[in-house]
Amino acid sequence: MRAMRRPDAAGPRRAAGAAWRRMPAWAPLLLGATLGLVCGTWHAALAEREFAADGYVQVTAADGDAIGVAQAYGRMATGGAVLSAAAEGAGVAAGRLADRVRAATSPDAPVIEITGTGPNGAAAARAANAVAGALVDLAGPGTRLTQVLPAAPPATPTAPVPPLSIALGVCAGAVVGGAASLVRRGETARAVPGSDAPLCTAVDLDDL
Repeated sequence: MRAMRRPDAAGPRRAAGAAWRRMPAWAPLLLGATLGLVCGTWHAALAEREFAADGYVQVTAADGDAIGVAQAYGRMATGGAVLSAAAEGAGVAAGRLADRVRAATSPDAPVIEITGTGPNGAAAARAANAVAGALVDLAGPGTRLTQVLPAAPPATPTAPVPPLSIALGVCAGAVVGGAASLVRRGETARAVPGSDAPLCTAVDLDDL
């Protein structure tokens, strides 16, 4: 009985390698950039949205150093006492609220900017206003805090930013495609007979 001949698996690999080497030099770069464009667009369309809302609290101090007092209260705004008091109004646990708010102060004005973030505009504004209200309630003697500008629900998300996502995707794809093009060039050079020959030969100075 004649033995069955096993298919030669090297044939398809050689054909694929030859097709890869015949590919134009710019093709991997174009393919990488196109793939990056698709991935960047996909991320911009499907990534979870994040909204941010800003509110402002003004500080008045009896001793006149309102800016210094505002900076101190700015550090307190994201502390445990304020977050625990604001959790119910924000509708989230204090631990999660800590990831959704941040506070910033100015060296020139006694104002605290409180930024809330969330999956929608209403949640972002609710987080910022809850923290601002809790901070106002914790004002100490000789200090008055006033929420001069409550946070309003934003209409558009802050992330993802579609142009940025697409640009980053295209750039990343182009880098990968460029690397693949360099690899292809090296493989093509090794496949050409005589390509391992040195590019230049030594010259004896006595022959000059």
